[in-house]
Amino acid sequence: MTNPKETRSRMNIGLGLKMHTQNKEIPGYAKRINGEWSYSQRSVDLIREYMATFPEIFSFLQGNRDRHQNRNEYIKASDIFVVYM
Repeated sequence: MTNPKETRSRMNIGLGLKMHTQNKEIPGYAKRINGEWSYSQRSVDLIREYMATFPEIFSFLQGNRDRHQNRNEYIKASDIFVVYM
């Protein structure tokens, strides 16, 4: 059963390594060079830690890559995690 609140709200699980829409850099994590984003080793380490902490997210995304290429489609937490009631 879907939680009605879950269908109405969205959650960004991004790490905030850059502010793309504002074209702002995050010191120590990302910078823009010649129109391309570059990431520091600090960013790489943070992503590795995030992947180790939440492997379910990355397993789900890897296994459903083709299904979720449409950026307008939202993935619910219940799609990834087992919810016990």
